[in-house]
Amino acid sequence: MWTYGGIRIYPQDFNEETKQIIARLTPILSDTVHQIFGWENPIVKLPVYIVGSGNYTSLKEMTRDGLTHSLICTYTVYASGSFYLNSMSSKMLNNISQFIDLAQPEDAPVYFVDLELYENV
Repeated sequence: MWTYGGIRIYPQDFNEETKQIIARLTPILSDTVHQIFGWENPIVKLPVYIVGSGNYTSLKEMTRDGLTHSLICTYTVYASGSFYLNSMSSKMLNNISQFIDLAQPEDAPVYFVDLELYENV
């Protein structure tokens, strides 16, 4: 079972991106100089299904609260911890009835949402 900020999510994929910050300086009479200024915290890109308007609205509000929320994963291979919700893009799926989350009504809307999470290290 996966949850983010206490909201049940249904991941379809898991992508993680890590990188360091390298500036490239090119002096006038010499080769390029690389300077390393540090690294960025891991960025997790998580396409998920969300069931129910209440869950969708709560998740959307997390893009504006400035707080970290817990990502709890079923598998230990993936990162669990505190993450900021940097962005989310979504679309509502056309469905007659849903059977993904049996705790939600059968006619609850289903959303496909791309989450971009920044790890709080």
